[in-house]
Amino acid sequence: MTKKIDKQLQKRGWKYAFLSLACVNLLVVAFLFYTISKPADMVVREKTEVAASNSKIQTTLSLNKAEVETIFSSFVSGNQQNEYVLTLDDKMHITGKVSILGIQTTFELVGMPYPTENGNLQVKVDTIRVGQLNMPLNVVLGIIGQQAKDILSVDAKNHVLYIELASKEWKNGVVVKVKAFDIEKDEYIFDVSVPNETIWHLLQQHKGE
Repeated sequence: MTKKIDKQLQKRGWKYAFLSLACVNLLVVAFLFYTISKPADMVVREKTEVAASNSKIQTTLSLNKAEVETIFSSFVSGNQQNEYVLTLDDKMHITGKVSILGIQTTFELVGMPYPTENGNLQVKVDTIRVGQLNMPLNVVLGIIGQQAKDILSVDAKNHVLYIELASKEWKNGVVVKVKAFDIEKDEYIFDVSVPNETIWHLLQQHKGE
């Protein structure tokens, strides 16, 4: 009888552990969507509050294509005046606006993304279409890099664009690193670190709403 009870308790323990991990993952995903759309004036205040705590929740998240598109589009747009939209099919597409000779025009960049060793994402650019203009790829890539230098960096000579996901500071002390990014396998895995204090503030805000 005692052995049976012990097995039941062990099974419950694993169940609760799994549910706890699932809750943490859901909180982190929810936090990512919340933090990228939060007003900037609220961010400065909470950065100060979170700075006192070094304790963080670290987890690995596997996202679907739609979630990746939403998060990356918001991240790349950042505080830029121009909005960028990222979409995935057999390659990565980034569309937005760029100013060339004082004239704003729409561009579409197409390339294959690969994770870097430090957790960022590099895109080997195949083509860039800029309105009706016919310009060398490296020239346009250099211009885009200059106008979005807070979020992106470029190696115009080798036609590579870097999305500085891990190198740039996210809101509220969040750290996100690309672990796997494979379009062919539909596999998008990220290591995420969120301060405990930040999650606590988020829960308190939702509780008060």
